[in-house]
Amino acid sequence: MSLTGHPNCRRTASVDGEFVCKRLDLSVPSRPVLRAESEDYPDITLREEDELEIFGVVTTVVHAL
Repeated sequence: MSLTGHPNCRRTASVDGEFVCKRLDLSVPSRPVLRAESEDYPDITLREEDELEIFGVVTTVVHAL
């Protein structure tokens, strides 16, 4: 089964080979940002030269975010 993400849903992705689970913020189309849920982790502002591969949409978590 394939799911389509909605704006601000959490996604699993790879940015330049590093796996992340963050919200994809496209509110400024010229500057997409992967937003962290925790203040312990930085947001990732995507640049043109970054390689982004989205693997899926998060549907369930085992612990509270």
